[in-house]
This record gives sequence, structure tokens and C-alpha cells, in this order.
Amino acid sequence: RSGGVTDCVTFLLVIITLIALDSSAASPNPTRLTPVAIVPGKTSALTFSGDNLEGIVDVWTSFACEVTLPKEGPAKSIEIHTPTEIGIGLGALRLVTTNGLSALQFVLVDPMPSIESTSTNHAIHYAQALPRNTAVDGTCEELRSDFFRITAKKGERLAIEVVAQRIGSPLDPLLRLLDSAGRE
Repeated sequence: RSGGVTDCVTFLLVIITLIALDSSAASPNPTRLTPVAIVPGKTSALTFSGDNLEGIVDVWTSFACEVTLPKEGPAKSIEIHTPTEIGIGLGALRLVTTNGLSALQFVLVDPMPSIESTSTNHAIHYAQALPRNTAVDGTCEELRSDFFRITAKKGERLAIEVVAQRIGSPLDPLLRLLDSAGRE
């Protein structure tokens, strides 16, 4: 009988050890992806920020592409090459690591080139100049405005869009168009 108790205690210790090992291997948790847009027919370098991103072994995508992982070091960046004929719209990807699968990360597939938002454009007199037909990739801090400067002529039509919640951002954007005197 004492052998049965020993076997039961050993079994319980093995189970407790497996549970402890499983809980220490946390799944990848990317919190930011830059840039958030990829251009069809081009290779885009995507960088992930977040927790438990070591050991990326693969990337699942909802769109056709070729993924290249870094050859050495901690993989927090990947390259994605999309075919020219890929459809424009919203795509998703997930990191596959040695510790599991990440939640979905959303990207825009868009032929418009993007530039990174500067960190100094929080006042109207420091507005970041934007070239025509350009997207801005950035993060807006809570209770803070980002300012951008565009050149337009009276009567000219512009299309301006803020993409936030569609790609998983909690941002509830407000867009205001001001003239050179700062009037709405």
C-alpha cells in the first residue's frame, strides 16, 4: 500500500510541475506593430513591440505573401513581400512562437506609401508637413493632439481618413481641418 501512496504523490508532483512549466511559457503578446500598412508588390519590414516575442518560428497571414524571419538574434522584426495583384484592404497576421500563438494583429494593404509620425508635432506651430498622397503611421497619446500640415488650394478636393479602430486601436479619433490662421 505504501507504494501506491508514493506513486500517487509522484504523479501529483509531475502534474504540478507540468502546470508550472506551462504557466511560465507565456504566449506572445504584441502590443504594437510598425508600420501598420504594407504596399502591394513591395517588401515591408514589420517590427513588433510587446511581451514574450522571442522565438518567432512562423507567421500566419490572412493574405498571400512571403514571410522572411531574421536569421539570427531575437526576432522582433519580419519582412513581408506581397504580390502586386493582392487586394487592397484589411489583413491580419499572427506570430507563431515557441511559446504559442499571438492574438491577431491587423495591417492595411494599401498602395499609398506611408511615413512615420514625428514625436514633436503636438502643437500647431510644429505641425509635420505631409507630401501629397501619403499615409501617416503613428501613435496618438491620450489627451494629446498631433498636427499635420498639407498644402491645398481653395476649392480643391481632399480625401482624409483616420484608420484606428478597424486595425484594433482603442483610439476614438477626432479630425479637424484648420486654415493657415488656425480657424476651423
